[in-house]
Amino acid sequence: MSKTNETKQIEQFLMRHNYKMNHFNCLEVGIVFKVRKPHEKFSHYMVTRHETEICDFMSYEQDKDIFRCYGIKVTKQDFYSKCKKTFVGNYNYYVMPKDLYLQVKDEIPKEIGVLDECCSCLKKPKKVDLKYDKEKLLVSMLKSLNRENYKNFYEKLKGSENK
Repeated sequence: MSKTNETKQIEQFLMRHNYKMNHFNCLEVGIVFKVRKPHEKFSHYMVTRHETEICDFMSYEQDKDIFRCYGIKVTKQDFYSKCKKTFVGNYNYYVMPKDLYLQVKDEIPKEIGVLDECCSCLKKPKKVDLKYDKEKLLVSMLKSLNRENYKNFYEKLKGSENK
């Protein structure tokens, strides 16, 4: 599915807002984890599967050892979608237009913060324990940054071939 211009703009604001020394940032971080579920045909038989959750934007502050996770929502339909809300950081945020926040603010858990589309704080988050261990989150970020690096490399390669 293609991203809206508003989503792309929010991603750019998040990158600029979090660009600091000893801050590591990545868009669309995939976190793979194991789950035990019943087999599709034999419900009494449990199998282990790997599932992936996607965090829209993740940052890691190395000097403070803090992970921040951001879920980008630009419409009410987007807010209510069945996609998992991947809040696995010490601080977790929704990033959304202010008018959307006013419509859904009563449904946002107390520990989740909210930033508007320009990264101004509408609601402060509460610090929570990580849902996964630090190494798993760092490896997930590294894999996603590697993906972005290859995308950038191949885009440049295509551009040089067209000259």
